[in-house]
Amino acid sequence: MAQQDPHTPSKVTGPWQTLASVVGFELGLGAVAWAIAAWVGLDLVERMVWDTATLNWAVIATVPLVGAMWVLTRSDWRWVKVLNEPVNQHLVPLFQNLPAGGLVLIALAAGTGEELLFRGVIQQSLTDWGGVGFGLISASIVFGLAHALNRYYVLVTMVMGVYLGLLYQASQNIVLVVLVHALYDWAVLRFILLRSSPNMGAKY
Repeated sequence: MAQQDPHTPSKVTGPWQTLASVVGFELGLGAVAWAIAAWVGLDLVERMVWDTATLNWAVIATVPLVGAMWVLTRSDWRWVKVLNEPVNQHLVPLFQNLPAGGLVLIALAAGTGEELLFRGVIQQSLTDWGGVGFGLISASIVFGLAHALNRYYVLVTMVMGVYLGLLYQASQNIVLVVLVHALYDWAVLRFILLRSSPNMGAKY
């Protein structure tokens, strides 16, 4: 998720206010993407394929991301602890009292808004202008910088951006990367909240 979603507020707000602000911000990114696409002449709709195969591939493609997260959470590396500091300090207090279904809405909004912008518009535009490698790396760097919680968070998010960018480049399907991003965000957020408050996880 982009920088404002889980981490901009420094204090805990009401659960419905949190849900509305996060979902609104993420969907706002999608609106910005549509506006830029219309301005530069990108057809986002032609790169949206909704079918069972896309859903199946999204589930499969999410597994390596979730697996990497699982490995990192069980490591004792110092940089991983630094990576997780802003998550534990800001994200957990912000999201732990969300209403039922809140994580699903946030994950779907983040996947939709961010992938429309970073892959559908930024990567595609830069690819059209400077080639596949230029578009992939540049969009991934911007994606990482949009999550600038600390230097390790930026680097990890850049790597994730490369992975999502490769999926997009191979499939030319925005829906695929939207689903992968959303599934990953939901799995990670649920895991983090279950770990911090085991008795609160079922409603998510």
